[in-house]
Amino acid sequence: MEEFNNDALATVGAFLQPMHSMTYFILLLATVGVINNLLINYIQKRRTIAMYKSIGLSNRQNRKMTLIEGFSSGLIGAVIAIVVSYMEIQTIFLVAEPKISMTPELDIWTFLVAGTLGIIVTLLGSIVPIFKSRKMKLVEEIKFE
Repeated sequence: MEEFNNDALATVGAFLQPMHSMTYFILLLATVGVINNLLINYIQKRRTIAMYKSIGLSNRQNRKMTLIEGFSSGLIGAVIAIVVSYMEIQTIFLVAEPKISMTPELDIWTFLVAGTLGIIVTLLGSIVPIFKSRKMKLVEEIKFE
């Protein structure tokens, strides 16, 4: 029985090893995707931001608004990712239960750290639209279209 458990653990380890190797590459792609989405959002809201600035929105208020938006979208994404990840892990071990006589030991701190990193990545991605909106020319943005 011990040999069977060790063989099953080796099989699961061999299955999960490529996932461990790809983690940082996936994080890099996710960061690029987040920044891309925030830039597209900024491009769509340029005229609105220009109108807000023309009636008195300061750069500080714009920064605050963008960071709140980044934080809230990061928080929503982190919560969804934590729930989906937990369900995926449970499903994998539910399907593999006849072959593996072990249950996963899931640490809540791992999920919370991953969620916090997701929020941080989104907040860091919010910096790009903040810098782009500081150099905005109001007349050109409002007149454009």
